[in-house]
Amino acid sequence: MDALLEKGRNATATLWPAITQAYGWVHQAAELVANAAGRSSLQVRHALRSLLYALRQAQAELGPLAGAVTHCRAVSFSHGPYLFPCDETPDVPRSNNAVEQCFASARYHARRASGRLSGAPF
Repeated sequence: MDALLEKGRNATATLWPAITQAYGWVHQAAELVANAAGRSSLQVRHALRSLLYALRQAQAELGPLAGAVTHCRAVSFSHGPYLFPCDETPDVPRSNNAVEQCFASARYHARRASGRLSGAPF
């Protein structure tokens, strides 16, 4: 088993520096969006855009992960306008996980009660 792990480690050794750097960026973006510091929506947007710009600048250094950076930037820019309403309006919750869980539970019970494979069209 140790020989297999060593072989895998050696085969992927060139990828680890890029993975480590990308992992740091993911955590940095998560901290920005979580907004524990209580900054304004505009400040958080600016900080996230700065991080995405830094990603683009360092993209060439990531080798095989460069495509992941392109995808991450594209998704971030397309979802950008929808990330921050909870920071702008106090009554908007940070996530809708509880609501989604409620709907999923209702669909599950509707399928069980009716014997249908898919949920009711309501």
